[in-house]
Amino acid sequence: MMTTDRRRVLPGAGQPGRQRLGRVLLVEDEQDVAELIRYNLTKEGYDVVLSSNGNEALRLAREHRPDVLLLDIMVPQLNGWEVCRRLKKDPELAQIPVIMVSGRVARRVTRSSASRSAPTTM
Repeated sequence: MMTTDRRRVLPGAGQPGRQRLGRVLLVEDEQDVAELIRYNLTKEGYDVVLSSNGNEALRLAREHRPDVLLLDIMVPQLNGWEVCRRLKKDPELAQIPVIMVSGRVARRVTRSSASRSAPTTM
């Protein structure tokens, strides 16, 4: 079986001889969690842009045009659900895939994600 790799390869971003696989906007307000995720994604070859709140996330999405957005549900200023809703209403940003991420997801929140704008909750 043959698979097609759809990941966009970006220029090396500071690492000689290494190409980047794509750009991830990580929205996480807990610094230790954000750093752990950033470290692992960078190690795997992704360019990671960090944001610690909802308003900044929207600004950075417009500025950096990420390939995917990893979005914590509980971030300051605008929560993850509101950030996702605003992204999906913006014609220039609506195509960016959003993965909702939270260590505190209750069963009812996971079920409600189907009725929201985010197709995936982790």
